[in-house]
Amino acid sequence: MQEIKSKMLNYLNNIYNIPEVEHAHRVVKNLLKSFEMIWNFTKNNEIEPTNNFAERQIKHHVKYRKNSFFTWSYRGDRFLERIKSVYSTAKLQNLNPIKILQQQLI
Repeated sequence: MQEIKSKMLNYLNNIYNIPEVEHAHRVVKNLLKSFEMIWNFTKNNEIEPTNNFAERQIKHHVKYRKNSFFTWSYRGDRFLERIKSVYSTAKLQNLNPIKILQQQLI
């Protein structure tokens, strides 16, 4: 992994030093700024190397939003986001989301 890390750092530095690709400089600069943080998963086993878990968590909500043709107002958007957030969090904690919502409304 160290070899891959050093090659990537070398490639990013090389791209940053090419004057013809100014549009890529901002991306490379941001990657270089957080370069060590990008590799934290190699030092800590509790950090997943991908964001698949997070993507799986929001997949249903993204499909729902697309298929429901959104809401008709900013207020409706915020309400839906909050209800879905409470619901998802309760499910992740093995709690009954309906009971959680009922408790919050009483």
